[in-house]
Amino acid sequence: MGGVRWTVESAGPRSAVVAAVIYCHDTDDPREAEAMTRHCCPAMTERVNRSCERHDEAFACPDALIVFTARFREYGLIVHDGGTSSIGIDFCPWCGQRLPESQRDRWFEELESRGIDPWSDEIPAEFQDDRWLGASGGSQ
Repeated sequence: MGGVRWTVESAGPRSAVVAAVIYCHDTDDPREAEAMTRHCCPAMTERVNRSCERHDEAFACPDALIVFTARFREYGLIVHDGGTSSIGIDFCPWCGQRLPESQRDRWFEELESRGIDPWSDEIPAEFQDDRWLGASGGSQ
């Protein structure tokens, strides 16, 4: 299963918007693969779990618009500037449901409490995705 998983798909006849989702998650671990199915609605889940055959990275594809980063539980709109920037979103573009609160600050705090510098130290495997949330008390 490994690799970055994402999709490109038209939003439908009422809109010229093309949407794509990337799940920033590189894994062969079945526990992590299971985590890839938990999203707010079937449309988000479907888009997150598909792969594009034309591009190796969503940020290189002009049709990819949405990014999901598991370790922070963040969703965002991709900024197509040649890098990997995104602008956070709070609601699902398909079902309108409020998306989970970002866990970015907690991620840094948890690493700091363990004496790990994310800029210079090796990041433990459980902090590469959302497994750390279960180990540190679950989602908030």
